[in-house]
Amino acid sequence: MAVKQALVVYKGKPALAEEKGGRLELTLEGGAKLRVRPKDVLFLHPGPASLGLKVPEGEEEAAWELLEGQTVSLRELAELVYGAYTPEAAYGAFLLAQKGERFVLEGERVRARTREELAALLEAQRQKEARERTFREGVERLRRGTPEEEDRPLLAEVEALARGERKESPVLRALGLPETPEAAHAFLLRLGLWQRENPHPRRLGLPLQPPDLPVPPLPEEDRVDLTHLPAFAIDDEGSQDPDDAVFAERVEGGFRLFVHVADVAALVPPGSPLDQEALRRGANLYLPRARCPCSPLGSRRHSASA
Repeated sequence: MAVKQALVVYKGKPALAEEKGGRLELTLEGGAKLRVRPKDVLFLHPGPASLGLKVPEGEEEAAWELLEGQTVSLRELAELVYGAYTPEAAYGAFLLAQKGERFVLEGERVRARTREELAALLEAQRQKEARERTFREGVERLRRGTPEEEDRPLLAEVEALARGERKESPVLRALGLPETPEAAHAFLLRLGLWQRENPHPRRLGLPLQPPDLPVPPLPEEDRVDLTHLPAFAIDDEGSQDPDDAVFAERVEGGFRLFVHVADVAALVPPGSPLDQEALRRGANLYLPRARCPCSPLGSRRHSASA
């Protein structure tokens, strides 16, 4: 492409181009110069041109109504919108296509959107603006400490960060707060929305429900039935995981002591799903207001055997 002081677009900005040795020497806004390949620029006008471009007033809507659904060159678009093909008009046509509203730049040509496409685009823009407005208004209420029910999605985002379930929070960012679980927790406490909530188990990925695994029946094997003996344990009546109990009877020469120990191994064979889950959890999780057992056995009362 032989050009001399032609008007081109390089990386979205206007530049003057002159061919030198199979490459283009560009003059950028501000006077800087560099050499690029012809395919690195979008040709707008053969020139002569300057970079003091002032786009004239044009008839964008009228041109779109004529071209709806058609594809034309930038030159044809400039002539329809501005009535002339000058460097200023060519650059104006490029800006219209770059804006992507009524016209769309496709390679070196421009497509006029259909009426249906334009309506859908404008509706999407309207919805986006409405979402942004709702976000701004919600953030301002949170800043004042007066959240409303409609701000629940914004608060849910902050709660998720406090629990470690997400890595960022546009809400905290808009409030000028650090996007950390600790900052999110402190903010929820300050609002009075959290009082006794404990985010640390979820933040650490700890299971909060008993394993949903079946407990097999007690295997058939020789056992001595000592359930007729009274037994005493330190567990209170509401305990869900009794461990051991004791009983002593007087015999000749002293006492015989019985220690009743829960025979968990009889129900949890090594390598079984229950065994693997118990190994994964390690131990019951004791929280200020709850207890999360490491296996289904921890949530059931079992008889002990000697």
